[in-house]
Amino acid sequence: MIYLFTSSSLISIYGILQYFGYNLVKVDPIRSKWVRYVYSTIGNPNFLGSYLVLILPISIYCFIKSKKIIYIVTSSLFYSTLLLTNTRSAWLGFGVSFILLAILSLKYKKGLKSLLLVLFLIFAIALFLNFNKNNALIKRFDSIIIDAKTFYLNNATSEYSGSSRIFIWKRALKLIQKSPFIGYGPDTFDLVFMSNYRNDVKKYIGNIIIDKAHNEYLQIAVTLGIPALFIYLFFLFTILYKAFKNTKKNILIIPLLCSIIGYLIQAFFNISVVSVSPVFWAFLGILYNFTSSTGCRQ
Repeated sequence: MIYLFTSSSLISIYGILQYFGYNLVKVDPIRSKWVRYVYSTIGNPNFLGSYLVLILPISIYCFIKSKKIIYIVTSSLFYSTLLLTNTRSAWLGFGVSFILLAILSLKYKKGLKSLLLVLFLIFAIALFLNFNKNNALIKRFDSIIIDAKTFYLNNATSEYSGSSRIFIWKRALKLIQKSPFIGYGPDTFDLVFMSNYRNDVKKYIGNIIIDKAHNEYLQIAVTLGIPALFIYLFFLFTILYKAFKNTKKNILIIPLLCSIIGYLIQAFFNISVVSVSPVFWAFLGILYNFTSSTGCRQ
């Protein structure tokens, strides 16, 4: 655990330094335009957000269970960096994971006072950073509601909300219909999408290349086919279902369960990358081991 939190703390500190304009590594032309985001050593604010969604519930639960100050420090550090990524999908994933963590902690009567302190810090840090960023966090959060409302009302601009995700998702679904069983091959999304919709992209978005679905589940369906997506989801469901059933037998399941669920929620708006996915699969493997082992761990 010490290695995980130490490395994550260094990543978070570097991200916060980026926010204040201190970059230890020369910035490339693409990232030099990312004035609203921090990306640390992960290289992308979305991917940094997905990484922190995995780590935060672990750190928070360590504090709830042990009440050691070091864990509230690391939790505050990770949470601050998460907010500074400006990644709405990661915010949503963490929000759900924290609510689940709170429910399970209260269910098993683990650290009510510690949980209230964490909740206070979550709001205090958010208010401080929002004030420091001239209400940018509130505006960014409001955009989630605006985008959802626009899509629900089927507004003409709905396709271009959320980094044009709806635009991409609608066309990705059409690609799946053309090759539903075997997909188009691993890592071929950019080739297939641009060969079919290059004119649409240039007309409605600009002279860029769409190289990902901005949705891990659509990414799998397009590149590997619907059966592969079904197997993946069934695999996840089996582990998570078993984990929920065994939380009472081994409470160490709780933080891992919350981390993985938070990650899977943000993955609906993101993709799997090599800088983050090994942590996810390691956590999933540990969770499976906890659910498979017998005995009670309190």
